[in-house]
Amino acid sequence: MNSEGIEFLFVEESFVLRTSLYNAELRKSNPQKPDFTFEDNKRWIPALFKRELYYGTDQYFVSLEVVDVRTIGFFLFAIGSTIYYVLFTVWGLIQLYHANRLKLIWVLGLVVLNVVGYVLFLLKSKRDISKIPR
Repeated sequence: MNSEGIEFLFVEESFVLRTSLYNAELRKSNPQKPDFTFEDNKRWIPALFKRELYYGTDQYFVSLEVVDVRTIGFFLFAIGSTIYYVLFTVWGLIQLYHANRLKLIWVLGLVVLNVVGYVLFLLKSKRDISKIPR
């Protein structure tokens, strides 16, 4: 395959940032210089989201630098979980305030246990309401 055909394969692939192709027989004479190199300079991606992969056969050795979508997914999950945790805690504190139960034990329970702490508050509140004589 010629270099235009190989480059066409990598231009269409959006997750490949850099590729180096080495011929195993030629690599013995000049190990530092690849036979083919493709580099996508159109976009900048932080090093945190990059990953290097290596593949080799008897005839060829391929070095790929790709976008690591697992790291991006974990990063987005951590950000989303943090936003959820903070917003639910603020909402729970507002609910505690409106129920006139803004006590240290309920605040700690809500902050430490989040949803479980709020459910415990609701169960305790329902039990206290059922004890009120009518």
